[in-house]
Amino acid sequence: MENLFVICAILMLVCWIVYGAVSIFKGAGKTGKEMKDGLSLLKTVIDLFVVAENQTFVNECKEKNPNGKLTEEQSKEAKQRVTSNIMECLEKSDLLNDVMDIFGVDKDDEDSSLSAIISTMIEACVYENKGIAIPKLSTTLEPLASFASWTVDDDDEDEAEDEE
Repeated sequence: MENLFVICAILMLVCWIVYGAVSIFKGAGKTGKEMKDGLSLLKTVIDLFVVAENQTFVNECKEKNPNGKLTEEQSKEAKQRVTSNIMECLEKSDLLNDVMDIFGVDKDDEDSSLSAIISTMIEACVYENKGIAIPKLSTTLEPLASFASWTVDDDDEDEAEDEE
């Protein structure tokens, strides 16, 4: 019985090692440059669809509206049209699989994750096309450098205790 347990444990260990190696090599299939090129291509595709939608649907709606702006419904419709055009384009190419690999999207649950990624990228392209600066998260600690020079003055508490 003990021999059977040892054999099963060894087999499980070997399977775990093989699974880990396959996962590593599968993830390492794309280089950083390939991933960057894929994201750049996706951004370009999204930007083209956003610009095309602006030139057709959005500008016509703005001209018809008395205040020259889109209504909330028109804005939602424009975004939905762009999203469906992008998804249709991606489904006909290998770029969809590349995007899913880059972002680690589970292919079985692609709807929720992928639509969130595409939606965010559409919003970024809209802001860019309007000339609105998109706030970017700093990846350095430089903004926090001023906090490092702060000193805590404990003397006030010590003086209060001495007076008592």
